[in-house]
Amino acid sequence: MEKERKAAGRKEAGFSILDILITVLRRKRPILAATLGFAAAAALISCLMHPVYRAECRVLPPEKEIPVIGDRADVPLAVEAERARNEMYVGVIESRTVLTRIMDEFGLMKAYGEKYRSDALKKLGGNIKARLGRDGIISIEVDDEDPRRAAGMANSLVLAANGVLLENSSESAGKRRIYYENKLHEIKEDLAKAEGELKAYEEKTGAVELEEQEKAVIKSAALLKSQIAAKEIALGAMRAYATPGNPDFQALREEIAAMKQQLAKMEAKGAENRADTVPPAGGLPSIGVEYERRIREVKYQEALFNIIARQYELARVDETSGFGTLQVLDRAVPPDKRQRPKRALMTAMAGATGFVFSLFVAFFLDFLENARREDHRRFGQLVKNLQFRR
Repeated sequence: MEKERKAAGRKEAGFSILDILITVLRRKRPILAATLGFAAAAALISCLMHPVYRAECRVLPPEKEIPVIGDRADVPLAVEAERARNEMYVGVIESRTVLTRIMDEFGLMKAYGEKYRSDALKKLGGNIKARLGRDGIISIEVDDEDPRRAAGMANSLVLAANGVLLENSSESAGKRRIYYENKLHEIKEDLAKAEGELKAYEEKTGAVELEEQEKAVIKSAALLKSQIAAKEIALGAMRAYATPGNPDFQALREEIAAMKQQLAKMEAKGAENRADTVPPAGGLPSIGVEYERRIREVKYQEALFNIIARQYELARVDETSGFGTLQVLDRAVPPDKRQRPKRALMTAMAGATGFVFSLFVAFFLDFLENARREDHRRFGQLVKNLQFRR
């Protein structure tokens, strides 16, 4: 009796490694059959599946100048802004507008066997992947059952994305052209008014001769002031198509703030120089200060007119020719190897799954057999204990 209890205790303690090996070897035939059966089924399914090919195209985003704030280039801001712009190009490639053009060009509703355009677009979106690499190059990958069509779609995605970029850039350039055109008319009127006031003041008071240093200071201050005004006008034009969170918008706003600080320092230095050279009272000095102010206003309006005129011409060129297009680095070619199905991998994974599943079934059957033997043994003990000794 004591020996039976010890044996039962060992059974209840669980399987040992030896028990596992005995179970595997005792049921080796069904385990092997299940493993090979799963692997053969996966191999057969992989052979029946249509092969899918992947074509890849690599493109370069448009180059952008590094924004200059004050007297230095803000490299971190430029890197962040460039990254945001490149992510925007990835979004354009995967946009519904671009995908719709590709679907219509290659007749994908019929090729995919879809009844609804939304279903075909969803399937096409799942077969296209655009990603931005650390090197700044955009990779476009297209999966399709036809290798030639996969390569054609990858190359056409670049053309379609450039078309969308040109349309949107032309629209924004048109808004900028109109904005600069209106500003140019206003500045032209202000320039004519400033020149008229200067001429009338000269006729009234007589010509006042300024020193060369004063002329240089007036010219530098007027030029810087006109550059600030031009930047502010450009910032106003950008509000028509960009949000305050746009990296270019933020960079331009910081550049304007730095230039205003520089102008304030220049004007403060000029005021100190005039205080050292001009007496505090008297008619002639006041005439000279007023004459200097009117000359500075004329120089300012002239410089501002030239800057805005250049911006207006650039906007006209952008409106007609467009800008910011993707440049093809590597054209997609028809792939000669399929991307999927990976038959060897599928067969190996199916075989491993079959082996694990058959092991589970073997241990479960072994557990049921042991449970039945244990129940039979206990029932025998019960019957034996019910017998009365004579």
